[in-house]
Amino acid sequence: MYDDRPILIIDAKMPSEEIIRSPHVEQAYSYAIHPEVRCDHYALCNGRMLVLFAVREFEPVLVSSDPRDRQELGAGSKFLAPENLVDLAKRDFQPDFGLVVMKSGLKADSEVVFPGCPLQLIAKIGDDLFSAFSDL
Repeated sequence: MYDDRPILIIDAKMPSEEIIRSPHVEQAYSYAIHPEVRCDHYALCNGRMLVLFAVREFEPVLVSSDPRDRQELGAGSKFLAPENLVDLAKRDFQPDFGLVVMKSGLKADSEVVFPGCPLQLIAKIGDDLFSAFSDL
């Protein structure tokens, strides 16, 4: 908590658990975006490693191979200091919906429907990549 609002979710896992590429990342992400929480960062720690993620980015923001190493974490303080976590949240840009869908664990062949959401533009960017725009 910082200024009476949540700014970081930390999910603790057993040392044997994978915390970079696993369903645990999706679980922690769901905690961070929960309507009663809504923080921009979440972290997982298994005692051997600490991994910090930003809701708006796919790759981890910080990976510490030893969460007890103060020097290594000191270098990551630019990410972990409460003031810096809050300042990052003040950036004026919209979250990438594709990233949100991917982090939520939705399967690649799932169908997503947006009733009542007229699209003004659909553009093919690549063989497997499209962009859509709505004025809503």
